[in-house]
Amino acid sequence: MKRKQCSSYVSQSRAPALIACVFIVCACVLSCSSNNAVVVKRSDVSIEKRIYDKNNRPDDKVSSHPSVEANTHWDFEFIPEIGFERTSLKEHGNEFVSVVLVKKVEITLALPIQIWLPASATEKVIAHEGGHVEICRHFYSSAEKCARAAAETLVNREFSGSGASESESMRIAVESAGAALATPYRNAVILPANRASSIYDELTKHGQADIPVNVAVKAAIEQAMRVPLKSE
Repeated sequence: MKRKQCSSYVSQSRAPALIACVFIVCACVLSCSSNNAVVVKRSDVSIEKRIYDKNNRPDDKVSSHPSVEANTHWDFEFIPEIGFERTSLKEHGNEFVSVVLVKKVEITLALPIQIWLPASATEKVIAHEGGHVEICRHFYSSAEKCARAAAETLVNREFSGSGASESESMRIAVESAGAALATPYRNAVILPANRASSIYDELTKHGQADIPVNVAVKAAIEQAMRVPLKSE
């Protein structure tokens, strides 16, 4: 039996310290069959250690870290494709209103981490940067569960959008769906991880204090999780 096809929508959210979302309408299509309405693909954490000197420096985003001796950069990659059908299109004067029904959600998750160290980095500095990695691992361990839960609430929901043209109204409708999908994941995984890393740096004075790394990591995670889950 021939499967009905629906449009596809791709959203990308990559977040180290700041959260940024870029929404892209994709030309490909997803099958709108009822089977596997939610698919989450989670890659393992990838860690790259880089030695830097005057000829090999991290980019500006990484090097802005307050530590002058070493730093760690991470991206919680969240890339969904949303399959949808447009169920309604109305024109009111010069305005178009589109309604889309979400039929399928596929999400790809990844966590690439870069650790930048000078060749002269001490064991204490290396251990401190490893603490940031452990914090990221902790929150990424629940990433698949959080992404799946968010996606399941999206399937069979309708979203509307208004615009000056038919295409603009549909784009705004699917962007609304993308925001509804990304926000719970951002609140449950990305923001707490970033908060915990900031708290960890405060507790350890960016690796200069004598507090053991494992103690600081545990305390930072606990403090971060006490903050209400809301967008920042």
